[in-house]
Amino acid sequence: MTVYGKTTEDIESGQVMAAGHKSSGSWFWKLCSVLSLMAVCAVLALLFTWHIQKQEQTLTERPANALTGQREVHEQQRTLKQIADKVKAGIHVEGSVKQDHFKSSVEWSVIDGHSFVQGGLTLQKNKIIIPYTGLFFVYSQASFRVSCSTTEGSQQPWIMALSHTVMRYSASYGGEKPLLSTVKSPCVGASNDFDTSGKVFSSIYLGAVFKLRRGDELWTDTNRLQDIDTDEGKTFFGVFAL
Repeated sequence: MTVYGKTTEDIESGQVMAAGHKSSGSWFWKLCSVLSLMAVCAVLALLFTWHIQKQEQTLTERPANALTGQREVHEQQRTLKQIADKVKAGIHVEGSVKQDHFKSSVEWSVIDGHSFVQGGLTLQKNKIIIPYTGLFFVYSQASFRVSCSTTEGSQQPWIMALSHTVMRYSASYGGEKPLLSTVKSPCVGASNDFDTSGKVFSSIYLGAVFKLRRGDELWTDTNRLQDIDTDEGKTFFGVFAL
């Protein structure tokens, strides 16, 4: 309860001064609301990561078929929509391959498939531009269909390395550095995982939370672009603000 008091000087001057402490309860609840929203976004980001990794494991364990692949793509896009509905800023772009445009990167588009842009994040010259400093969930997936034919006179499959990297340029350190990166050998242990065309499906998924700064640029670097699978929902790149 707030207590009010008067002094003799106040009474004589006709003024009443209130002395008390303003409740800080409203600030406490505002802080709780912000922390709760950040927690929800983080959980959704983790669920999305788990969903993609589960999809990758499923496709590795058995050859993909058209019906199953379509169902998995729809589930993935529904997960993305749930995350997008909870965040204030996000971008999701899907990829195609035009080797005459970019020699070491998938070409990203904001109009293909289920791509979307909201809240200030933009795609410029095949790079995602960060509009303000804060926490962001960065993710990308590159999917491949590769031939694992054995070399002549050898019983072992060709050892192939697939790589996919998310790069970051930041004025804070005046240069570019890898933000996320993975190398994978799809032909190891893939003797029974061929599809109807005799190729093996393999995907690389990357995702984590980072503190990024206003003006940072993010882009991808990928090898073996000739083997990239650009079917809807297979190869993508995105950022969500938390």
